[in-house]
Amino acid sequence: MVLLVILIMGLTIAVFWPPNPSNNPGSFSSVSSWPTGLGNNFTLIQTDSMPLPNVGERFDHMAIDAQNQLVFITARGNNSVYVADLITEGVDHIITGLNEPQDVFYVPQFNRLYISNGGDGTVDVFDVGNYSLIKTLSFSQNAADADNIRYDSNAGLLYVGYGEENQSGIGIIDTRSNTVVGSIPLNGHPEAFQLEQNGTRIFVNVPTANSIEVADSLTRAVIATWPISNATDNFPMALDEKDHRLFVGLWSPPELFVYDTTTGKAITSVKTPLDVDDLFYDSYAHLIFGSCGQGSLFVISQHNEDSYQPTMTLPTGPLARTSLFYPEGEKLYIAVPQHHGLTAQLLTFSIWG
Repeated sequence: MVLLVILIMGLTIAVFWPPNPSNNPGSFSSVSSWPTGLGNNFTLIQTDSMPLPNVGERFDHMAIDAQNQLVFITARGNNSVYVADLITEGVDHIITGLNEPQDVFYVPQFNRLYISNGGDGTVDVFDVGNYSLIKTLSFSQNAADADNIRYDSNAGLLYVGYGEENQSGIGIIDTRSNTVVGSIPLNGHPEAFQLEQNGTRIFVNVPTANSIEVADSLTRAVIATWPISNATDNFPMALDEKDHRLFVGLWSPPELFVYDTTTGKAITSVKTPLDVDDLFYDSYAHLIFGSCGQGSLFVISQHNEDSYQPTMTLPTGPLARTSLFYPEGEKLYIAVPQHHGLTAQLLTFSIWG
């Protein structure tokens, strides 16, 4: 509570990177005041920190049960998923015995949790009422490396990236029957991908092919490929569907590419900190958030669909690559693993304006 009061009073030190970074994008300058004009006068501050049981290697992606204020955190470091209670600020449950869990998704309609396993390519389905295993699903006999998960709530379909090389694709699960109903073949292992809410396209990062592949959810086939020029390692992705803009995070060089989804062309780029692994777009505040393994959370302001300004970064913790944005509450959660004597924790950032 003391920390919260201090933060609200604006006594913390924010870290910014300038509009024209040097050749070292990981270098930042410090100032002791909040920036002006952050996303139309929105500000981002850390408002909570919850200790978690030690995970020495890494956390991965997360999901939320908003009604019960639970955050589900995949912990590849010890083959578990932690259930963090935001009300009691403690760990409510730990799901163990998983196989390199990478992503998780909660479907409130059925009170079920879906966990993708990178180790064997399966998806485990759990009943959140008692955390019992309902079913284990596989997309093919040789499926491997199940990874990112997205959900089409209108159709009740869960999309899961999986596979290696030419055995890769996006598997499709019907959450009403808990059955695999199809897949979309890809030219390499998919990393982050985004579904259109008012269309049928799926935008997929395929870093091994150095491209973005665009699939159709109805035909379940790739309909376009957008090559990435002068950059590699396209891992995270976010979508501004209204303005037809796709945001892609690159590791080499560390930049954010902005694509026009009507043409497939990159229209601009913005330098970012190193090792970004999750991106989110806040359509209300017109902000882009990125969590980075070097230990920072960056914010980019969208002034219009073609104009973007690096605005600020905040310290998080070493190896805190992945995050979760909860738009209804205007909150961002980041899981920081145990590292160099630091306790593992779940950080909460709030967007105020």
